[in-house]
Amino acid sequence: MASPATQKQENSAEREKSTSPPERDAGFVITQVGLLTNIAMAAIKGVYGYKVSSKTMMADAIHGATDAISDTLALVAISWGSRPPTSQFPYGHGKIESLGALGVSAMLLVGSLSMGFNSLHFLLVPFLQGKQQGLVNQEAAVGTFAYAGGSLLSHMFAIGISLATIAIKEWLYSATMKLATERKSTVLESNALHHRVDSLTEVVIICVILTSKLFRHVAWLDPVGGLFISLMAVRPATEFTASALRELVDYSVDEEVKEDIYLCSEDILEEIDGSGKVVVTSVTGIRSGQRNLIKLEVAMPNGWTIDEASELEIKFCKELEKRTQNVCHALIHVRPVEERTPTKSCVCVTTPQSISIMMLSRLALSVSLIFVTLGSSSGYKTLSDETLRKMPSGEASLDIHSELLAPILIPRVSGTDGSSVVQHHFIQYFNKHLPEWSIQWQNSSAKTPLGNSKVPFSNLIFRRRPPGVQDNSVSWLTLAAHYDSKISPVGFIGATDSAVPCAVLLQMARNIEGALQAKWGKDPEETNNGNQGIIDGIQILLLDGEEAFLQWTEEDSLYGSRSLAQEWDLPRSPTSAFRTNVDSISLFVLLDLLGAAEPTIASHFLTTHWVYERAADVEHRMRYLNLLETQPRKMFFLERHKPADKFTQSHIQDDHIPFLRRGVHVLHIIPTPFPAVWHKMEDNAENLDMPTVRDWIRIMSALVMEWMEVGDL
Repeated sequence: MASPATQKQENSAEREKSTSPPERDAGFVITQVGLLTNIAMAAIKGVYGYKVSSKTMMADAIHGATDAISDTLALVAISWGSRPPTSQFPYGHGKIESLGALGVSAMLLVGSLSMGFNSLHFLLVPFLQGKQQGLVNQEAAVGTFAYAGGSLLSHMFAIGISLATIAIKEWLYSATMKLATERKSTVLESNALHHRVDSLTEVVIICVILTSKLFRHVAWLDPVGGLFISLMAVRPATEFTASALRELVDYSVDEEVKEDIYLCSEDILEEIDGSGKVVVTSVTGIRSGQRNLIKLEVAMPNGWTIDEASELEIKFCKELEKRTQNVCHALIHVRPVEERTPTKSCVCVTTPQSISIMMLSRLALSVSLIFVTLGSSSGYKTLSDETLRKMPSGEASLDIHSELLAPILIPRVSGTDGSSVVQHHFIQYFNKHLPEWSIQWQNSSAKTPLGNSKVPFSNLIFRRRPPGVQDNSVSWLTLAAHYDSKISPVGFIGATDSAVPCAVLLQMARNIEGALQAKWGKDPEETNNGNQGIIDGIQILLLDGEEAFLQWTEEDSLYGSRSLAQEWDLPRSPTSAFRTNVDSISLFVLLDLLGAAEPTIASHFLTTHWVYERAADVEHRMRYLNLLETQPRKMFFLERHKPADKFTQSHIQDDHIPFLRRGVHVLHIIPTPFPAVWHKMEDNAENLDMPTVRDWIRIMSALVMEWMEVGDL
């Protein structure tokens, strides 16, 4: 054991080490170089400008001096911000760097705006004072070299200084921006932009010097160049200032950072635990300078002791901070896996934050449905682990030769014999395995770019509702996929596009049928979940004519879904619970391009992100319970933590569009990027990943059972 004196010396040395500036840090060094360069250049330009009476060069010297102040601020921020945590600052000093970044970027923003204002003022002088007198005043104010009395040698010397400055500043910009990109450092980014602005300023000075020797009355070039530089610098300066402010107010880290942390965490837990029973369920974090403060929620078996959980937490945190360069602190929150997620009624009210203009016509209906949901005593209930284990697994024997999938793996272009064969297969499958489901046809025809004759399109609608309930009283969970295949290349199968999605829906319907019978065999009041007048039902839409015949356009695509949406938007009878069939759709879930390995599904719509979160939760739990065959590098539903401001109005064109435009809430389950075999002859049975196909059936079955609130088996 060390003596008290020795221990005191060690503690003193450790404190000295922890508070000493990181002199060898690359960011510190490059900022030092920039500081010394600015001081040297300011001195040289100041002396020379004073000697030749050049106001332009004197102003540039003053600008260099202010740059030195900015570099000093950046240097202090990097030096203090990079220091390790202490007892007084347990999470490190990263916020000091964020504060420095705010100062540097704010100085850049103010300087850019000031340069733009002054340049604009110079340009307006001729119009305010009279053109000729204004030009004379400009030349007197700017101090161009043509009237400074300098020799040709002095002008060449000035140009040499400017060229040297450009070379040095561009090198500093490149080196600083490279480090800023690697470390995601706002203060370094702001400093790099400062160097670029200085370089562009020197270009303007060279232009003024050269043109002043050749022409008279060219003083306007200086303010024009200054205005141009100002316009270039204001936008990034504003972005850097906003970024620094977000860091200071603890704005969340990017979704990409969360995903990287999640994947790394899964690898670490696999190495530490190995049982697969400990999973990461949530990742959040904030920026602190160049580093991130991360909080993770980890689910582990309920029987674990505090010591076991604590030991795993210590190992996990050390390994995570060692493997991830930008994590300075990781906080772990442990919860038993049995904890449940929020109810459906709560999520429905709080999560959607914006409704597009095209949904305003349905707003009153949406509000009424929310209040109906709030009146439900049960809400959204997740399935128990035992129910997930007991869930029927008829998909276990599913392969490319099965009675379900094999008949769909043929060319099935709309209006051809192949299309008729597949339609007959769907009808036979429901008649044989799902006789309680009703079957409807919706037929239409339309001309295509390939000929004058009309092509027939047939949508098949399979519905399941409680016995004795009329269709016009049902709110439909709608699951859809298209079954047609592309007309070219000839012989195209389209296994992922979209034979597998159809098979997933059919097998899913078969998996949940027993649970639906058990639910709807109870007392009618329980079946209705206490809601008067509206019953939850489920319908499957197998849509025709999704593919373009020639080239995808508004007219040459989505033939079946456009026809169906138009027909369903017509008013129903006054006694109906909903004005139209479209209004009766509670959620439209569209499956497409499923069947390839390693799919990643994005969340496309803010209004249904809460459903996406439920799907992600189902996948997490099923992987934890070892109910899925695949072990992908990323979760299928990987955008569980997508922030609201990341949703856009641009969407993938697919069969949901005609319904989306009529205000229907959509969950689009389609991989992005698309499978490598998309629209190629290789999109066939041989290139399907059957474990992934079977996992899709399991996930979708569980998700639909939760939506339908069938209860535990």
